[in-house]
Amino acid sequence: GAFPNLRTLHIYKSDQLREMRFEDGSSPLLEKIEISCCRLESGIIGIIHLPRLKEISLEYKSKVARLGQLEGEVNTHPNRPVLRMDSDRRDHDLGAEAEGSSIEVQTADPVPDAQGSVTVAVEATDPLPEQEGESSQSQVITLTTNDRSVTPYMAA
Repeated sequence: GAFPNLRTLHIYKSDQLREMRFEDGSSPLLEKIEISCCRLESGIIGIIHLPRLKEISLEYKSKVARLGQLEGEVNTHPNRPVLRMDSDRRDHDLGAEAEGSSIEVQTADPVPDAQGSVTVAVEATDPLPEQEGESSQSQVITLTTNDRSVTPYMAA
């Protein structure tokens, strides 16, 4: 997978981030997703591909499209993760929003720095599939943003 040892992913203040999409095998050890100051207009997709997921935390000023769908996926996930929201549900729900363009986060062998973080470059790709179940052949974490880099944090 793209990040075989990643345990915690904290996305903070990524104004251009539009979507988080997890594909099969992309992050098999990921346990916690923390999102702060982001507006995910296309939502969080593919958590079923995160077998060890324990928690998704929507923190300060985090808004997610299709929050109801995400709640349903959390409730039916085999690992029974928790969806935490730092304020009222209405403050985090964007409803159904239009999708943006996508980028894929890819790295061959991520090596954490002294703080345990890995920085990877991102490249723009084709628009996301319109139909649920369609995906690319690669096993990557797909984020929708105009940012040129994303920093996932690896647990020590």
